[in-house]
Amino acid sequence: MAKIEIEQRGLLSESQFRELDKKLSSEGKFLGEKKRFSVISASSQKSVKEVVDEKIDLRVRVTNGKSELVLKYGKWGSKDSRREINIAFDTKDFDEMIEFIKLIGFNRIVLQATVTRCYTYNNIEFALVHVPGYGYYFEAEIMADDNESEDAHKAIESEVGRLGLRIANQEEYHELLDSMNNREGFRLDLDKTDFQETRKRFAEYFDSNLLEATL
Repeated sequence: MAKIEIEQRGLLSESQFRELDKKLSSEGKFLGEKKRFSVISASSQKSVKEVVDEKIDLRVRVTNGKSELVLKYGKWGSKDSRREINIAFDTKDFDEMIEFIKLIGFNRIVLQATVTRCYTYNNIEFALVHVPGYGYYFEAEIMADDNESEDAHKAIESEVGRLGLRIANQEEYHELLDSMNNREGFRLDLDKTDFQETRKRFAEYFDSNLLEATL
C-alpha cells in the first residue's frame, strides 16, 4: 500500500520559532535546512476558500539547487492526508517546466519562498518554516498507510500539545495562505508574465554561489 503524508500545521511567533529550533536541535535529529522557491498552481486568484474541494496540487520547485515537478493529490488543509509524486529535472530547465504547466492549463499560480529547518523528534518530522519578509509556521508530518491516518493524526496532535504548540484550525490556515498569497507580486498569471523576470526576483534560490552562502 502506498504511503501518504499525514501532516498538520500551526502558526509560530519569531520567539516560538527560535525556542522550538533550539529544543529540537538539542533533543531531536537535525535533517538539514531547505531553501526553497515554489511555483504553485492556484485556480482561484482570490482565496483558497474557493478551491477547498480541489484535490490536485501541482507545483514546480527548486530546493537547495535541485528542481522537481510535484503532484500532491488528496484532501488538503491545516490537516492533510495526501499522496505525493515527485519528478526530478535539471534546474537549467526550470523555465521550460513553467512553460509546460502553463500549456496544460495551470497558468494561474502563486509564488512561495521559504527557508525551513527540518528535524525528526519522537518519530515525527518537524519542519520549522520561515517565510522571509512575512513570518513563521511549523509543519508536523508522519508517513503512513491509508488505514493508519487517524492514529497518525492523533500522534501528531499529542506531540504538538506536549511541545506547547497549537495546530491551526481550517479557518486560520486559510487566512495564513491568503495572507501570504495575496502579497503584491506573489499571485501571477503565466499568460501575462515574463517568468525570466520573476526568476531574477528570486535569483538567490537558483544561484549556487548565493545558495551556498546562506546554508
